[in-house]
Amino acid sequence: MRSITRAHEDFFKVTEDAMLYTLASMKLEASKEQKQALLNAFLALKPWPDTVEGLKKLKASGVKLIALSNLSSMMLKSNADHAGITELFDELVSTEINGTYKPQPEAYALAIQHLGLKKEEIVFAAFGGWDAYGAKSFGYPTYWVNRFNLPTERLGTQADATSNSFQGLLDFVLSTGKWAKKE
Repeated sequence: MRSITRAHEDFFKVTEDAMLYTLASMKLEASKEQKQALLNAFLALKPWPDTVEGLKKLKASGVKLIALSNLSSMMLKSNADHAGITELFDELVSTEINGTYKPQPEAYALAIQHLGLKKEEIVFAAFGGWDAYGAKSFGYPTYWVNRFNLPTERLGTQADATSNSFQGLLDFVLSTGKWAKKE
């Protein structure tokens, strides 16, 4: 809703609002401490087991890596630091810098700006189907790491390829050598 109405807020505030809404809609009570503990969990998310090794392989192959996220800069840095993966990225980019959220096209444009590449030179890896749709609609070659084996939504376009693991993404990116550093 915030994306559609362009009512941008820091994503940590969005997370808090969503938590409070969920508690109210489910008629659950939570103490101030419990609420804070739930919010703090969004600062220390754990990566999927195959992600860290996969990122290391991409980095070693010369692929330039950025994270493009709706998370606030603070949330993005906190999570990357907690997971020990900050150094694997060339940059951590929050959509807050231009006051947008994915799937707005302006949010996806940030990758072009920060990588200095053309759309067709960027592989956008998405965790969510909505994000894969947004990236593909924007014009990126898109890979959906569909961890939950969800069906593709009927939105008129879909990712170029999909699998339920990081290995599929590695194969997609590294098999052609198109996106790895040229010697």
